[in-house]
Amino acid sequence: MTKDCCSCSSAADELKASLAARLASNRSWSESKVKQNAEYFKGLVGISDIEVLWIGCSDARVPANELIGLAPGEVFVQRNVGNLATHKDMNAMSCIEYAVNVLKVKHIIVCGHYGCPAVRAALTLPRKSDGLFSLWIQDIRDTRDRNVEALRKVTGTAQEDRLVELNVLRQVFNVCTSPVVQQAWDSGRALAVHGLVYSLDDGLLKTLYTTDSAPHQPGAFTRSISSNSLVSGCSWNSSGRSPGSEEDEEAAAIVAEVEAQRMSIEQLAIK
Repeated sequence: MTKDCCSCSSAADELKASLAARLASNRSWSESKVKQNAEYFKGLVGISDIEVLWIGCSDARVPANELIGLAPGEVFVQRNVGNLATHKDMNAMSCIEYAVNVLKVKHIIVCGHYGCPAVRAALTLPRKSDGLFSLWIQDIRDTRDRNVEALRKVTGTAQEDRLVELNVLRQVFNVCTSPVVQQAWDSGRALAVHGLVYSLDDGLLKTLYTTDSAPHQPGAFTRSISSNSLVSGCSWNSSGRSPGSEEDEEAAAIVAEVEAQRMSIEQLAIK
């Protein structure tokens, strides 16, 4: 047997062993859940009342249901690189359609996170780079280009963090202007859309933007900077910030920048 064949065989064995370890962990997890609650899995099968659609990044460090204090089966999740929700993405749009029209969710959360590699790449990766990843993050580059002046006011990590927030707001705009959401609002559905950012440093969510149920006018946002207005008394409101804080003022400035360029009531009213 040649050296190359031996290497391939060794690599294949390692992959098999790794999968076997994961399956063993799954069995241990299943047994522990049943030990804690004999009806645990039967309960998951019976879950039909899902109130939250989460549109987030594929990053493994951002576990959707855990961040907002909900159990498996209580959050409908759409994840992709950079938490995008463009109108041309049939995956994201069909997920929104199913969540709104079939599951009848009451909340759509678009959540980004600081330290996002996709956003960092949109600032640093040349536009002519090969590969689907470079093509995928073009929407984030577009957001960068639309907000050049705002981004030039900061540098380094602060610039990256600002683009993370601007990207979330852009995706909120996309969700709110999607036909499914517009139709839900026209029909009088109580459906709120929220833009959040997750901090890997402390595990807290920051509210950038939220609609209070359906807008009062077609396409109009009701700005709510304080996280306390996300949903009063809801268990997944985890930022714990008080109105009027420095974070609120910064978030207000971010929202003003985006509204001035891309989120006017006239634009949002177009159907």
